[in-house]
Amino acid sequence: NLGAPVRAMSNGYGRFEWDHYKGWTFIQETPEGEIRISHLQHKGVDRFYNVGEVFSTCGSTGAYSTGPHLHVEAPTAQPGSEITTD
Repeated sequence: NLGAPVRAMSNGYGRFEWDHYKGWTFIQETPEGEIRISHLQHKGVDRFYNVGEVFSTCGSTGAYSTGPHLHVEAPTAQPGSEITTD
């Protein structure tokens, strides 16, 4: 839902960057690897986030977005693979 709170999936330093195709993207460096969450409604604050903390809201930013949703890229337990959802 547009404007729904988006929470950190792990503990780690998070930063925000703009991507033409994916819009506002949250990039969090975690012990498990890098987590990326895109199409956020707005940029948040670059800082350390604990699991469950709200860092932004669901949006529809970027050229590839067709409506409110999140694009999540997260590491998996298997080396060399990742989970990507839209």
